[in-house]
Amino acid sequence: MRVFGSCGIVYPDAGSYTAEDLYEKADFALYQVKSKRSSGVEFFSADHEKILSQRYLIELELQAGDFVRELKLDYQPIVDLKSGRVVGYEALARWDSARFGRISPDAFIPAAERTAVIGRMTRILFAQALEALAIMPKHLRLSFNLSARDICDHETSMALLAKITRSGIDPKRIEFEITETALLSDFDTADRVISMLRAAGIWIALDDFGTGFSSLSHIHRLAFDKLKIDKAFVMNFDRDARCMNITRSVANLCQNLGIASVAEGVESEEIAEGLKAIGVRLAQGYYFSRPLPLELAIEYAARCDGAASARNSLSA
Repeated sequence: MRVFGSCGIVYPDAGSYTAEDLYEKADFALYQVKSKRSSGVEFFSADHEKILSQRYLIELELQAGDFVRELKLDYQPIVDLKSGRVVGYEALARWDSARFGRISPDAFIPAAERTAVIGRMTRILFAQALEALAIMPKHLRLSFNLSARDICDHETSMALLAKITRSGIDPKRIEFEITETALLSDFDTADRVISMLRAAGIWIALDDFGTGFSSLSHIHRLAFDKLKIDKAFVMNFDRDARCMNITRSVANLCQNLGIASVAEGVESEEIAEGLKAIGVRLAQGYYFSRPLPLELAIEYAARCDGAASARNSLSA
């Protein structure tokens, strides 16, 4: 057994601080250690102060409630590597704040979870996703990300199911993506919620596979429909043998289980061709397209269909 330890330290500067202030800063420094490596010591710095201040301001904006009108979705195409056709999109949250400009999802999603408004945010964005699906061609699917809180909240999951029923959208066109972290937060509850969603016909994908702590028993027990290979492996696929071997192993696992594999972060033709050669079925990334507004995303799919049809005509 190997035991690791981490520590966050703060030196109080001149000024008045409460014990709570100092504890929060030391805890934040500790979080930075744990997010970057398995052990170590981190001193609270001016950069940390800036991040903490930004986090506080974002949380205030979320509590104000005006963010609701500023949320929207962009859509990144997911492409079949063999045919070159678009099979669906991943819906990606965007927040263009009137006060702060565009705020990264990496900043506002965790803030929404900390302030317990993530359920409300999920409902708002999912309603937009359903409106988009109603406009998209019927053969296209849509992936929507659920947070750890969402997947462990029966109220949110029931609200999402009710929205699907009212919309008239075929649940089989919808795919919920969850992370390995979400599973670890409360596996039993996540298991029940996932089972309920799958029973309704919704597909479930495990996002960022390979970077967390999910075991093969979790994959077997939850019966995922799709595994998404994390971009950390995909982006180094053509220059790191270990990344290539990990990606190949995941692709083989998916083939053996009879489920789809999706590579995220594809940024070159060489990587796309290499992934196709080892059996990865689907891919997304800047090589194909950046996330797009809905109309442009639909136009992109139509162009891909046209190009694929032209290739088939020439080969025939």
